[in-house]
Amino acid sequence: MKRGGSPRPRQGLPNLVWALAVTHFTSAAGGLVRSFLVLYLTQEQRLSLATGAEANEPAQPERKVTQLELRVPEAVSGSAS
Repeated sequence: MKRGGSPRPRQGLPNLVWALAVTHFTSAAGGLVRSFLVLYLTQEQRLSLATGAEANEPAQPERKVTQLELRVPEAVSGSAS
């Protein structure tokens, strides 16, 4: 056995495949927890369905305005040409 290695073989799959599989499983488990959170909040805590649904929504980071969105209309001169 190699020093620091796993005593069981990983069936010849690269470590990247295992990391992706663990990440996918963790993400799926989080989705399942959110589903049960809505049930808990609406049935046990007697919150409205709208409030429970808000708790289930993932947090949205603040949207940053890009330079392309900052288009300022050109100033209209007071004199007619």
